[in-house]
Order: sequence, then C-alpha cells, then structure tokens
Amino acid sequence: HVEKTGGSAIECATQQWQRRGWWTNMGHTTSAALSACAAKCAAGTPTVRVVTVREPYSYWASVYGNAWRGVGSAVFAFMRREEGLSLEQAQQGPLRSFDTFLRWVAQAPTNQRRYAQSELLRRSCGSPCAAEVVLRFETLAADFGALLRRYGYPAVALPRFDVPEQPGATPAPPAELTPAAVALIEQIDAAVFDDFGYARRSGAVARPAAAREWRTTVGTTMTQSYHVPAIQQPPAIISEPKERERLAERR
Repeated sequence: HVEKTGGSAIECATQQWQRRGWWTNMGHTTSAALSACAAKCAAGTPTVRVVTVREPYSYWASVYGNAWRGVGSAVFAFMRREEGLSLEQAQQGPLRSFDTFLRWVAQAPTNQRRYAQSELLRRSCGSPCAAEVVLRFETLAADFGALLRRYGYPAVALPRFDVPEQPGATPAPPAELTPAAVALIEQIDAAVFDDFGYARRSGAVARPAAAREWRTTVGTTMTQSYHVPAIQQPPAIISEPKERERLAERR
C-alpha cells in the first residue's frame, strides 16, 4: 500500500487470510514485485490486485502532522539523518507551517520522489496504476466491505490506527489549505487528482477523460462508472499493506 492510505488496517484485518493463501499483503512494494507475485499463481488462478489511495489534501495534512510529532515519520527520519535536524530544529524550520513544509517538498525532486503520493503509487503499481481494485481512504470500510462481498470473502472489520500525541508535546500547527498550499498539493500530486478522480479545490479541470487510464474500484463514491469483472471463484487477492518487498511464498 501507499503510505498514509489505510493499508496497515487492511494488513491487520487480513493476516489470517494470508496464512490460508487467500490474500497476499505486499507492503510498501514495487510494481515489479507486484507483477512477480501475481505470476507465482498457478495457471488459471484468478487474481485481483488491490491498492489504497487517499484524497491528496488529507494525505498531505497527515504526512505533515506525523512529521511534526516525529514518531514513526519517514519525513522526520530523513530530516534528522540527511539534514542533521533535531525535532525542535525541524519544527522551527521546514515544519514551522504547512505551507513551509509543502515548499520544502516541492523544491527538491528527491523529496517529491520520497513522499508524493503520485510517486509512491507509480512505485507500487506502475503508471498508469495496474491495480484492478481501488480502495479509498475516505470510504475505506465501505469499499473494503464491498470488495469482500463481491468476491465471497467473509466479513471482517477494519481496525483503526492512530499515532498518539506525546505527553507535553507541542501540537502541530493547523494544516491550513491556504491558496499556496492548495496550489502546491495540486502541483505535486497532479496525477492523483487526474487518475483517481479527486476534485481540485482550485477549480482547475482534470486532463480529458480520454487521456486517462481509469482503474477499477468497488466503491460508490465516484461520479465515474466502474465495473469489476465477474469471477466464478474467490480470487487470490494481492494487496499492498505494510512489509517492504515481501513476495508471497504460497500458491
């Protein structure tokens, strides 16, 4: 799964299925690893590749909040390792406001490759994304339930994971969607708006529909029409929650 899109909850909910060979959690993986995993299935075994995505404004607000707290944050780990910043220095520097943080991301191609959702999706499932099913963070429980009903999997609830505030920690500044923040998010993650149909707050229009590769989704939150091909037997589902580059050893 792409970081900050709810994949950890899916990994937790499906771990028993992985042991039974119904489901493979691929983690923060690559498109090549995903294809290699699907190729391990026996000939004629139906497979469905699942990816999670998130509305870009919410995604970046979450990335920013985690970086400010410094707990389990790849962004702050990079700032500490590569830029030599303590958490306090980062909070007074590139994390001092949401706008400042987004400018820090946008100014360096390396930062965009590491943290932009569009880049993480390209890493995980290619461009255009090769997943057959899209689960949206905003409606994750409903989309996940629809996926299970569609393919005859037993119902299971998704757990919720929150990073707790540290006692005495200074709360993060609000992730205000100023005109500058909106413009930067729409620039950095333009492909997410276009390829997954999220509306831009600026009012800018997406690329023409004919130029896009729309992917399958089981959710009902989109204005586009999607269809999941009928499969007569429950497929082996390949998902992307949390362990890096782990290929399935079953099948």
